[in-house]
This record gives sequence, structure tokens and C-alpha cells, in this order.
Amino acid sequence: MLIAIYENCVIKISLFDKNLVGSISDFNGLPNLQFLKLFYNTELTGPIPNFSNLPNLRELYLYNSKFKWS
Repeated sequence: MLIAIYENCVIKISLFDKNLVGSISDFNGLPNLQFLKLFYNTELTGPIPNFSNLPNLRELYLYNSKFKWS
């Protein structure tokens, strides 16, 4: 697990291959988030949140999960 913080802001969340289960909420409370890596968590389900409110998001990895693509 890796959570990177720069100038008191979360900029990276890397939780790939951690056996996470359930759905994820939006990350709107983290407007400086640049990297979100949740791949290889095969029990993550539900709709994919709208990430359009994260203007700094550069990389998003969600593959090998059970998310519903809409």
C-alpha cells in the first residue's frame, strides 16, 4: 500500500492487488489526486465513480475488477 502526500495533499493512492472487496466511493475530497491504482482487486464491484471532478488525475488503473462500466 502506498499513499503519497505532497504539501499536505494526497497525490497518489496505490492499492493494487490488496484483495479489496466492495465498491468505491468518489474521490472528490482529494482534488489534488494525480494517481489512483486499484487494479488486480478482483472483488471490487459496482459502478465506477465519476472522476471528472479530479482535475489533476493523470493515471487511473482499475483493470481486473468487477466494476460496471456505464
